[in-house]
Amino acid sequence: MKELNRFCFLSVLLVVLIGFLSASAQVDYATATLRGSVMDPQGAVIAGATVTVINPSTGITKTVKTDGDGAYRVPALPPGTYQITIDARGFAKEVARGIEVTVGQILVHDAHLKVGTANEIVEVSSDNVPLIQTEQTQQANTINSLQVTELPNIGHNITQAVYTLPGVANADAPRSQNPGFTGFFTTGFSIGGSNGRNNLSTIDGGENEYGTGQYRVTTVPQDTIQEYQVNRNAFAAEFGFTNGSAINIVTKSGGNRFHGTAYGYFQNHNTSATNFFNGIQSLPSAYSQSVYTGFTAGGPIAKDRLFFFFAYEYRRLDNPDFTNANVLTAPTVLGISAPGLAAGCSAGIAANQLCYLNALKASGNPFLVGFGNGITPGLSPLNNAPALRRAAERQQFRQFAPGVFAQR
Repeated sequence: MKELNRFCFLSVLLVVLIGFLSASAQVDYATATLRGSVMDPQGAVIAGATVTVINPSTGITKTVKTDGDGAYRVPALPPGTYQITIDARGFAKEVARGIEVTVGQILVHDAHLKVGTANEIVEVSSDNVPLIQTEQTQQANTINSLQVTELPNIGHNITQAVYTLPGVANADAPRSQNPGFTGFFTTGFSIGGSNGRNNLSTIDGGENEYGTGQYRVTTVPQDTIQEYQVNRNAFAAEFGFTNGSAINIVTKSGGNRFHGTAYGYFQNHNTSATNFFNGIQSLPSAYSQSVYTGFTAGGPIAKDRLFFFFAYEYRRLDNPDFTNANVLTAPTVLGISAPGLAAGCSAGIAANQLCYLNALKASGNPFLVGFGNGITPGLSPLNNAPALRRAAERQQFRQFAPGVFAQR
């Protein structure tokens, strides 16, 4: 019995510690801050005013008092829509509804109280978020829930919408073209010319990359993402472990109302445009199929206290593989099966440059013919005997034997 009690105690303690660590991690990466000043009609600061911040959908409530300078600060607010109530002795109560805060934001809400009694309530509209956030040093953008769910995302990449932001480019293509390409996976994008391996990603405050930029978790359903912040540069030291960008993803949670979604996406070779390999050497279109189906559900267990939210997604991805299909060695792929090709050309991958250019010249396409004629003088010596003979004559290298530049 004692052993059972000890086991139960340790289990509860472990759960509490995990919850504490999660809450601590979210302070820097997955929350927002509300700050401002409280003043009277003449602009004088009001010290000791009570500021109450409430999230109506979850019941989260935080209360602070203004300091001697009339300033207040409410940190670690989960992203969402809030109601702010400000109360001070000798002044009417002010209520601001629909105040939306986003992940990583420092929102400023100043209040000018009117003289009156505590029974009077003055409702004000939510302030418009300024285009330039003067409270932050970094260049940052927020991808909201509407953008996550509505923008096209065929591959269900959790940060696909980042490509809609300024200064973002695909980082995989240049890497694969470099001779020293290692093949390590990355986030796939570059911001401001940085390397694709220099991006930090977090999900609800937890680090989500291996140190190379590659995501640890890539199968987060789109419908579970509430929003994410993309810090492009000049961000604070709290976003360590990166010299590229910092992306903070926040997932959805339950609330006082039941809510959920259901979705399904289907794509196969019959619904897609043809690709480079379809039809080569009379081969049929390669079979491919992508299926994504799932649902989310959330709601209250105890109103304003405890909630649930869960999601499920089924993925069926059937992608063709041409590695061992001998397709890449087909003459039509190598470009050496066009009419008029030099007799010495072979069907191997090591076919020389002149074979390719002869194929272009024999294609009958005016552009390709002109391109082939234009690039021929720049070929290596073994493939450009006439041009090299002329160069040798100009530089009076008469000692070369007539066949030294022959095609091999």
